[in-house]
Amino acid sequence: MKKKKGLKRDPVEKSLKYFLIKRKLEKKISDRMSELEYSPRERGRLYDEIKQEILLEDYGIEWQSPRELNPRVKFD
Repeated sequence: MKKKKGLKRDPVEKSLKYFLIKRKLEKKISDRMSELEYSPRERGRLYDEIKQEILLEDYGIEWQSPRELNPRVKFD
C-alpha cells in the first residue's frame, strides 16, 4: 500500500455541506480575525481555532485542523 505524501486534511472539507458554506465561513473568519490583534506567527493557529469554532457553533460541523491531524509537523 502506498502512503500518501503531504499533510493530512480533514475529509469534511470535501463534503457538500462544507462546500455550500465555504464562502460564508471564510467571510466570518476574516471578520473575526480583523477584530483581533495578533503577530504573524500566531496567524495560522488563530485562523484554525476560529474556523473550528465557527464550523461547530454555526454549522454543527466538527473539523480537525491540519495541526491536529499532523502532530509531528511543526507549523510556523
